[in-house]
Amino acid sequence: MKTRPHIWKMSPTSDDLTSIYKFVTGTFKITGIRYTSFHDIVRAFGEPSIDEPSGDGKIQVEWVFVFDGKPFTIYDWKTFDRDYTINELTTWSVGGKEYDAEFIEALTEELTSKSKLV
Repeated sequence: MKTRPHIWKMSPTSDDLTSIYKFVTGTFKITGIRYTSFHDIVRAFGEPSIDEPSGDGKIQVEWVFVFDGKPFTIYDWKTFDRDYTINELTTWSVGGKEYDAEFIEALTEELTSKSKLV
């Protein structure tokens, strides 16, 4: 039986932002997450890896993950409003360089098991 790789979140405390940006260059939306708040994601994975708006303002926050050596992200898309993203958004984009059902399953399990804890 093959052991599933673990999701590892990149963070600016252990990885510089330039390295994080380079790692996710070329990712695109592969799926989405619905009915999930910013606070649900924080409970499951901690603070965002990138906690500042993108240069064009299309992304306010982004979590960056390494799964089986590949980059994946959770991010808001075109809210253009950090307050809205943090307090009201419940539909998030999931990005990667390719679709990976195993990553999506692991991500969903983590969110389900940790985000609903109060």
